[in-house]
Amino acid sequence: PHTGLGLTDRSSVTIIAPSGMQADAWASAVSVLGPKRGLEKINQHAKLDGFIITEDTTVSSNGWEKYLHSNLKKSVSRNVSQQQGTKP
Repeated sequence: PHTGLGLTDRSSVTIIAPSGMQADAWASAVSVLGPKRGLEKINQHAKLDGFIITEDTTVSSNGWEKYLHSNLKKSVSRNVSQQQGTKP
């Protein structure tokens, strides 16, 4: 936004919020902020969870796993942890 240009990086942002309108607004904001700053903002709000995919990284909020089917939890947790440099 500070350059006046549109988004130059590809990303996919999924937000779970109390309403669709809030989810849409947060997804747009997180797309602009980028994965690191966007995830920080999501984690500051108890009623939000999110999943962000870019060409370079995949990250999820602290509460994201509660929305996953049990068969997917280990796989997603492992992949996200590897990209964040932490252990699942």
